[in-house]
Amino acid sequence: MKILAYGDRAWGKGGTLGEALKNLVKAGGSRRRYIAYVVHPDTWITEMGYFCFPSGHEPKEIHRVGLKKKK
Repeated sequence: MKILAYGDRAWGKGGTLGEALKNLVKAGGSRRRYIAYVVHPDTWITEMGYFCFPSGHEPKEIHRVGLKKKK
């Protein structure tokens, strides 16, 4: 499994949260506003912001910073 950090118009994936955040920042995101997920290694985010993942391997939220949950 991998960690995927998803922020405003950017995302990063890595073996640890630190690595995912580093890749998020490289892609133009911020460490101040993101949601982290445990994902299948083949998971990615489309240009429209949708998750693409193998069937049966939905992303699971594990951490949230600076963003409120929608009700």
